[in-house]
Amino acid sequence: MTATSGDMLSQAGLDEDIDPAKLWAWTAKRARRYASAALLAYWETTPRNSTGQTPPAATEVDLVAEPTPSDDPETEPLKAETQADRVGRIFDRWHAPLIEAVDKMVAEAKEAATTAQSADQAGITIEHTYQGGTIVRGTTRGDGTADPLKAGGARWSPKLSAWYLPQTRDHLPKDWRIDKLARALEDAGFTVTQNVSYDVADFAEAEEGKLARQADRVEALEAKLGRKEAAQTAALDRFGAAMDSLPTRDGQPIHAGRHRRQFNAASKRVDAAGAACQETAKAVEQVGRRLEAAQRTTDRRHHPRAIANRIAKIKAEIRRLERWTPEHQGSPRWRALMADQRNQLAYWERIQGQQAEQALAA
Repeated sequence: MTATSGDMLSQAGLDEDIDPAKLWAWTAKRARRYASAALLAYWETTPRNSTGQTPPAATEVDLVAEPTPSDDPETEPLKAETQADRVGRIFDRWHAPLIEAVDKMVAEAKEAATTAQSADQAGITIEHTYQGGTIVRGTTRGDGTADPLKAGGARWSPKLSAWYLPQTRDHLPKDWRIDKLARALEDAGFTVTQNVSYDVADFAEAEEGKLARQADRVEALEAKLGRKEAAQTAALDRFGAAMDSLPTRDGQPIHAGRHRRQFNAASKRVDAAGAACQETAKAVEQVGRRLEAAQRTTDRRHHPRAIANRIAKIKAEIRRLERWTPEHQGSPRWRALMADQRNQLAYWERIQGQQAEQALAA
């Protein structure tokens, strides 16, 4: 770090940990650009001499040099004022935006450093609830937590405005994934606190919420498919209009000149309209596949065979939990796992009974 950059950083209140090399590399690059533009502007605004030739190339010294005295005392103040105005315009146009940009970047770097320091002092909390899943609290944009969070398996949710672990909603906490995420943050120098709840919610309510979210997804995909199909119809109409605009040749060759240019322009319109039709067709096909998969999800989840297999799997998991050692059976995690499995078994057995009654009634 040069002495000039160090002095300016000290005046801005920044410490040595910010590493301003990237900031000042950006500043130097733009300084050269603005300086070149200023010299060019000065050259273009400098009047030619009496012989019609341009004056010698301007330098950085010329931008701030005093005007050359003239033999005519009445024209000397006018020339001096014109030179000062010219330099002022060059400064306002090229150097003032540079100074403003540097000040803005210094302020942003200072704010990011303050945010990271406050986040480090306050710490990060990884919390888990049965209804909400595993969510990371206490992070802010630009605090340096993005890379360790991604390494720990977390994803960013714009809807929640927070990081979360996928596939943890309506489930008990997965300790190994939470520990992996906490270790990634601690290795990066952050203080992490775990707030994990083993309280089990009603599985029937969780399943109803899941079905409602799935129905919303199907509805949203249906609306999206309608928009894509409308766009495809419009693209086909444009393609038909472009084909109709092609000049008819009637077996005659296309002569060079105006006819050739008209035919080439019409051919380009046809090609562009055809490419748009292909893109819209692909979009319709993709959304259609997603909609079909979303519609099958609920049907397959409540298929009688799938429910029977799920009940058998839950019973096997309950038998496995019963084989745990007595010291582990008294832990909060064991009690939560057993309660969750029993709630799921009761719910799916009730659904199986309802389906059997409907089959008998039919």
